Amino acid sequence: MSNFEEFRADLHCHSTCSDGSSSPEELVFLAKKRGLKGLSITDHDTIDAYSKIHEAVEQTGLEIITGVEFSAFHQGKSVHVLAYGFRLDDPCIIALCKRHEKRRKSRILKMLDKLQELGINISEKELFESAGSNVSSIGRPHIANVLIQKGKASSVKDAFQKFLGNGKKAFVAGDQISVVDTLQAIHQAKALAVIAHPHLIFERSLFNSLLSLNFDGLEVFYANMPRSKEANFYDIATKKKWLMTGGSDFHGENKPEIQLGASYVKEEGFRSLQRNLDELSR
Repeated sequence: MSNFEEFRADLHCHSTCSDGSSSPEELVFLAKKRGLKGLSITDHDTIDAYSKIHEAVEQTGLEIITGVEFSAFHQGKSVHVLAYGFRLDDPCIIALCKRHEKRRKSRILKMLDKLQELGINISEKELFESAGSNVSSIGRPHIANVLIQKGKASSVKDAFQKFLGNGKKAFVAGDQISVVDTLQAIHQAKALAVIAHPHLIFERSLFNSLLSLNFDGLEVFYANMPRSKEANFYDIATKKKWLMTGGSDFHGENKPEIQLGASYVKEEGFRSLQRNLDELSR
């Protein structure tokens, strides 16, 4: 069997509902084109993509597991938590997404105020018009795109280095939602919680503390993750009897070096996720 025919599922990607450049429908068709059999769209703090892909999924026959990447904090540090397999009408997931929507808008408006103090005027209307009608989860990359349009930055990376990155002149931390609260909401929704891109958690004490919490899995397979790190996380997940997930973290043009399907889970990983979700729903 060729690589193209093997069952592969990308369980980490982003659409225009958050900070990706491809619409949810385009992601589904691109996944099919790239030979993927399964997909989870894990936008930041929003599940709106799933209301837009029904026809595309019917046309492609792709297997879908619902997903979202929640922003959270633990020990004062930013941590991303992937949630998989929730119902789209689940009140706990909807409530958490609404909390994030309010948090994100408040934070972004404060950052626009800071930019104005620096002599860069971006109105709320201008920002949302630039972001596009699909966007449910507004964030710093959307401000970065306006800064590029205004000639204040040459790229998203440049905008973060000059203005938007942690500790920069227009940075605002915003309100924090804890990992513990996030896990509680995910588990109340009878969904599964996974530590996202663990190789980007640089503090050992922080990572060890996360390992002591009631997560269900670890993102072991990730685009551009060093092989040595992957092997280490594989061993950790095996010892803890956690699920092993994986995906590309595809953002389209916003991260052009990463292609959809660049990292993935094989069929056994996908079915294991489904089996665990089936057990939770009984």
